[in-house]
Amino acid sequence: MKLSRNDLVQLLHSQGANATADRVATELQEEIDTDRDRELLAKVGLTHDQLMGRLASASIRIIG
Repeated sequence: MKLSRNDLVQLLHSQGANATADRVATELQEEIDTDRDRELLAKVGLTHDQLMGRLASASIRIIG
């Protein structure tokens, strides 16, 4: 699944995960592919399951 870095940063801030949002903003590229970027997401503190849970609880535009 692909999503915008900016959308993910806004989502994380809205959920109070400010430190993670800041890391996403500086360490990931503009378009995030959850499969391709799995290791980078984990590096900033988001496992695949955590990310899917956060996305499920919010309305976020998925790219593609």
